[in-house]
Amino acid sequence: MNKMKQGLIAALLFLLLFGCVGVAAQGLTMLTDGQTIDLDGDGVLERISFSMEQNEYEEYDHFTLRVDEEEVSSDGCCLTGFLATARLNVDEDGSDVLLFVEEAGMSQDWLVYVYSFHGGKLREVGALGSSLADLEIDNDVITGRVRGRVLQTWYHPEDYVLAFSYIWDEETDGWAEGPMLCKVPRFLYPVGTLVTMKGDLAAQVSQSDTSTAFRVKKGDKLLINASDDLAWLYVSIPWIYQQDPDYEGLAEGWVSIDGLDILGPDGWVDTYDLMDGLFWAD
Repeated sequence: MNKMKQGLIAALLFLLLFGCVGVAAQGLTMLTDGQTIDLDGDGVLERISFSMEQNEYEEYDHFTLRVDEEEVSSDGCCLTGFLATARLNVDEDGSDVLLFVEEAGMSQDWLVYVYSFHGGKLREVGALGSSLADLEIDNDVITGRVRGRVLQTWYHPEDYVLAFSYIWDEETDGWAEGPMLCKVPRFLYPVGTLVTMKGDLAAQVSQSDTSTAFRVKKGDKLLINASDDLAWLYVSIPWIYQQDPDYEGLAEGWVSIDGLDILGPDGWVDTYDLMDGLFWAD
């Protein structure tokens, strides 16, 4: 089966599943090339044009999106051909309109390019590392499922909002009010990975209190409950081990992390040299 047929089958399955059950729940509406639709709810239909170009490897790596006479284009990597729209901040004064272009990336590293259609202008406002199928829209919050940046290969929800500020308008060569996609970090994201220690590790009481909460040694089990996906892991002794009558001390604590390095008793060490049970996929 050639790549074109595989792509058509994948697109059909996506539309059957996502188009039928996902749109209403997630707040997204799928779009097609040549479609006319009232994007912003003002009663006027806009015409959508969407095209892609292939490279020498038959991968789609460039797209052009038009809304009426407004046009944007960009390079991509393994573009899927899926285009969607959503309305944010819906109230009696109208709504903000976003358009989403999806790419799969070289190793399923999903990315969605985000464009705003505001005041008759089509502008790029950002990108988020999620697939369209994993996007959820809740009035003014966009939530995607993104790949974690620390520890191992894992995924967590990530929230974005559309913020309005003054940005430089190259057409007018001046400042103008416009939207930008802004990430709103959560304090912690769930991880839920149980590891076996290959060496010793001490967890501290809090992010600001460096006194020791508990220690684990080689062969002990440690549960990585959550992370801020930046600098900290929230860890604990698994519940069953806390029932040991000889167990003393706190059962929960914090460990510093920097990418794939964790702060051990003798300084920074690769997590894979210290923990068994982590998962990595490229």
